[in-house]
Amino acid sequence: LVLSANGSTILPGYTLNWSVLGSGNIVSGPQTASPVVDQPGVYVLLVTNTANGCTDTDTVAVAQDILLPPASVEPPVVLTCTTPAQTLTANLGQPDTIYTYNWFFQNQPFADSNTVDITLPRLYAVVVSNPTSGCTLSDSVVVQADQANPQLTPGNPATLTCAVQSVVLPLTFSPANLVFDWQTVDGNFVSTTQTANPVVNQPGTYVLQTVNPLNGCTAMAQVVVGQNTAVPNADAGLPFTLTCINPQYAVQGSADAGTTVLWNTVSGNILSGETTLQPLVDAPGAYTLTVTNLVNGCTNTDAVLIDQNTIPPAVLAGPDDTLSCTILSLSLQGTAANAAVLWSAFNGGNIVNGNNTLAPIIDAPGTYALQVIDLVNGCTASDTVQVFADANAPSLQLGQAPLLTCLVTQANLSATASTGPQFTY
Repeated sequence: LVLSANGSTILPGYTLNWSVLGSGNIVSGPQTASPVVDQPGVYVLLVTNTANGCTDTDTVAVAQDILLPPASVEPPVVLTCTTPAQTLTANLGQPDTIYTYNWFFQNQPFADSNTVDITLPRLYAVVVSNPTSGCTLSDSVVVQADQANPQLTPGNPATLTCAVQSVVLPLTFSPANLVFDWQTVDGNFVSTTQTANPVVNQPGTYVLQTVNPLNGCTAMAQVVVGQNTAVPNADAGLPFTLTCINPQYAVQGSADAGTTVLWNTVSGNILSGETTLQPLVDAPGAYTLTVTNLVNGCTNTDAVLIDQNTIPPAVLAGPDDTLSCTILSLSLQGTAANAAVLWSAFNGGNIVNGNNTLAPIIDAPGTYALQVIDLVNGCTASDTVQVFADANAPSLQLGQAPLLTCLVTQANLSATASTGPQFTY
């Protein structure tokens, strides 16, 4: 502080001398009209007339105002997604009419009131000045931010199939305290949607909205669930009729590759191959083929009807008959329809011709068998007919022939024979 004695008339021939009364300190110029002091106190000016030695004094009291202004900033709330802006206040609750404020960010001033709105996490400083005393004081505050969005990593869900009826939506996330809300337009939930990994049973797009309750920050993710319920092809083949020629049949089924097959029947009978496409069967009935896709577990069925025709053909060998001396051969009278025929002779019988016809010619008594084979199903049947010899045929036995000699020139012949009016001799 520079003191001034200019209020007094200082003429030539006068000297000046400043002194301190009590505390104080003169830095320089104690014999000048404007000494420099740096302490509060009472300063005495002595003026001396060098011509007559007369003196006069005056005093000046130097006061001191070095009280620093208040400078404090309340610690702010952390910046979050819910509160993205905060207000910093200097000297909260104190009068601010006599002070000036200057806010600094990265050493650059940006505001001059006691409050300032901020949105960035940084170090902020405020300088509070007393314009009367020129004293200043500063304070600073570090504004923190918690504005990190939740981290969501959806996985690839399993595909819905006929075997897999529901799937869990895979998701990894951080932090651990998130609030979950799943939604879908075309899918379906079978568990709560307020969980990280809900269970669904329909294909579709599932959208997740999460929020961190600590900072209000949100994140979204989606998971697409696919479906494979394609039914495999199953063909049990064409119907078939079992016959005497074909008493067994390998059913001709077909199916897609990558499948398993299984045959079953209620009324029929499977001899072998029930897990193949060509099972061997030997009874009429409905045979069902079940085909299962190895990838998605879906099944399909088809059935084939196996019929049976093993009815033997109708056959008659004809009525019994008799050969006689006048009837030396006969034509047998067999009957059969739509069949191949074959005659055989037993017990002395003899077929002259036509053993492959229904009316063969025979010429000897005996047993004749007619066997027929159905031309449609190959089944056989047989019948027999008996041909007898006439039991009333005449008998004749000649006696011993006589010996004619010179003495016996004639003789009578003798014979024994059947007698009766029906015989002639």
